[in-house]
Amino acid sequence: MQHHRNSPHSSTNNFSLYLNQLGIDSRFVLGTWSLGGSHFGSYDTRLATDVIQKSYDYGIRQFDCASFYAKGQSQAILRQALLSKQSDSYLIHLKAGLRWKGNAVLHDGTQDHITDTVLAALKFFKRDRLDVFLLHWPDPNTDIRIACDTLTALRQDGKLACWGLCNLSENHLSLVQGYDYDVCHFHYNPLHRETEKVMKMMVSEGVVTMGYSPFEQGLLVNSDYSYSKVFGKRDVRKRNPYFLNQAIKRSLQELFGLDTAGFSYSHCILQWLLDQSCLHSIIFGVRYQEHLDEINAFLKLSKSDINLLQRSLFYQRLNLTF
Repeated sequence: MQHHRNSPHSSTNNFSLYLNQLGIDSRFVLGTWSLGGSHFGSYDTRLATDVIQKSYDYGIRQFDCASFYAKGQSQAILRQALLSKQSDSYLIHLKAGLRWKGNAVLHDGTQDHITDTVLAALKFFKRDRLDVFLLHWPDPNTDIRIACDTLTALRQDGKLACWGLCNLSENHLSLVQGYDYDVCHFHYNPLHRETEKVMKMMVSEGVVTMGYSPFEQGLLVNSDYSYSKVFGKRDVRKRNPYFLNQAIKRSLQELFGLDTAGFSYSHCILQWLLDQSCLHSIIFGVRYQEHLDEINAFLKLSKSDINLLQRSLFYQRLNLTF
């Protein structure tokens, strides 16, 4: 495929316009990876449908998914949960770039893989056009411009409303310059801020930035994890370097001892994230309704509540602790 460049980013982001047309809240996206029942400990996936439907009822109507997640189980659950909803009342972010070969994970940023995944998703969700489609991870063996060209062509062909990229590093920026992508997803939270520089560059280009893993797989909001916690062999947290770092755990123990002004740890983290100029939206993953209720309670905080939260020692230390 011949590489081509589109005109520089327009002053009006296509994704922002699309959200406004649908009347959907831009701040929060429900991630569905953990709802597929694998890699995060035991889970009754029958609960996942209720979580998705309750998220919809709470007004959180953006959903992040990939056929890669739980080998298709997350996507199947999402489709079933939204079956009775009007397709223009919610928005789905879908991705390609990772695939399974047995139990091994392979990067695949080729034209064929991306195109096949888009066409399969159109059929799976019974859509003529997908809302947002992103390259999940840059493929170290394939020029990222191949993915950009493929996604550009798919949008021009009417199969995508918007497209984007995930997990870009500074090394990718010169390669993707000039492509008219709308959205970028990054790993971002008070512990993981290495992506901040690239995110700021994206914002300056008019790209919508979204941060996933806001609670670092629970480490930032569950004080028990800062001490000792045994995870199952297949649990991804067993391989998360932050869970293995004793210095970080000691810092977290001190952080959890600070006053939150009566707010939950999750509320403080969410507000901190929304206060960062490099971030537009938060992709959060929950498996149980009580955790979703926490998000909904945050949405109901008043301006005076937020001012009080921002004065808490816990919130103020988030910039300094790590």
